[in-house]
Amino acid sequence: MQAALAQRLKTATRALVDFAFPPACPLCGGTPDLTDDLPVVSFCAECRDDVCRPIQFACDICGAPVGQFADSSNGCGECGTGKPAYCKVVRLGLYEHRLRKACIRAKDALQEPITAACGRVLVEEQADTLFALRPEVLVPIPQHWSGRLRHNHNAAEVLSRVLGVMLNLPTNEHALARSRRTAPQKRVDSIAGRKTNQRGSFRILDDASLRGRRVLLVDDVLTTGATANEAAREVKRAGGVVVGIAVIARVLS
Repeated sequence: MQAALAQRLKTATRALVDFAFPPACPLCGGTPDLTDDLPVVSFCAECRDDVCRPIQFACDICGAPVGQFADSSNGCGECGTGKPAYCKVVRLGLYEHRLRKACIRAKDALQEPITAACGRVLVEEQADTLFALRPEVLVPIPQHWSGRLRHNHNAAEVLSRVLGVMLNLPTNEHALARSRRTAPQKRVDSIAGRKTNQRGSFRILDDASLRGRRVLLVDDVLTTGATANEAAREVKRAGGVVVGIAVIARVLS
């Protein structure tokens, strides 16, 4: 009886809020293509179509476009040399058009609804791939503490919380930490330089929570994969099994 009453009140409150403040696409302000009980507003139909541009043939590992007959079981040219420690990239799309705009705006703490909407669509579009990885815990790529002081926001954490709700998985935001401050990857020109820049930049704070568990790393974008690779190596040293990394967008070199 009480549960039913609480649900009616929740539904009525949601209807009242939606009437006073109609849901809007967080990217363009238009009408979302889907409204439901999830606390995450979706994109409008036009924005969703743009951020979900299909890639007919993609690398089995990094998600970059490849030729129709290319064998990418061991990676592609965008993967770089050697198989990455994160094994598999699950991405919403490529870093272009409206998805690029969404990723840029997601860096702002006031734009969390955009990050959340990207996370929702990522799960809806890539549910089969995500479930096939059989992750047991989500670990967002952390910021250095100095970065948190400047921005007080980490898009990877917002994304991991949305994925956690939709996939019914726990999120551990405190298992992995930055051990040192690194230069922004976009300011490092070469792939080798980016790997060097990230080397030794992570440390495990809670290895017991990762040991023997299947870990899905989460970040907003992936370019060369140097950051994700270093984080994955550290999780593996702690005894975790890194099944992949989920990102909003894959940046092509």
